[in-house]
Amino acid sequence: MVYPTYILIEDPVVERRKLERFDLRLLAKIEGLGLKKGVHNLLTRNISAGGAFLETTKHLPENSRVSIDFVVPTGVLVKVTGAVLRSEPTGIAVRFDNEYQLTPLQKNSH
Repeated sequence: MVYPTYILIEDPVVERRKLERFDLRLLAKIEGLGLKKGVHNLLTRNISAGGAFLETTKHLPENSRVSIDFVVPTGVLVKVTGAVLRSEPTGIAVRFDNEYQLTPLQKNSH
């Protein structure tokens, strides 16, 4: 009797992320090595607890250190630092460090 032979082929499109990622466009202020001095305003394309993809045409070298501030829809300012995982023609993927700062924004009382 002949048994069929199966070959496992790894699909390169298979999701390897361990944290849920959300398609969320947030204004992000980013500073870091490889960027001109000052703060740059970018938009996130998607974000998770572990990182984000930010839209930009600027290339940042892999492992460049960055600091990012953004406000989530609940009105909380998030300050994180991280490292560039990769640069693509449409943006950069950043892995967040484990430490971050959350600051509730003050609501105007008129």
